[in-house]
Amino acid sequence: MTASDAQDTPHTTWDVARSLIADDHAVVLWKTDCEFSLALLEELRDHPAITWVDVHRDEAANAAVRELNDGNELTPTVLVGERVLRNPGAEELRALLPG
Repeated sequence: MTASDAQDTPHTTWDVARSLIADDHAVVLWKTDCEFSLALLEELRDHPAITWVDVHRDEAANAAVRELNDGNELTPTVLVGERVLRNPGAEELRALLPG
């Protein structure tokens, strides 16, 4: 992925995204150089109940993903309500969300 491609990827700041976490809304902490993140993004980019946060573009999100994963920058990490999903597949995530 080139720098210009990265600018075209979805990103919401962690400050905004964390308030959106709910049982019916997911926040995906992801990064552009992760093949698993990119696969999830390709499948679910336009899902209305998902907010995307690029941990390489947001220091607070990077700190959050590390806190959730014992200091590791493990992506994608997905928050749905109280659940923390690490590297979920698109079908697993889709099954948890409306629409």
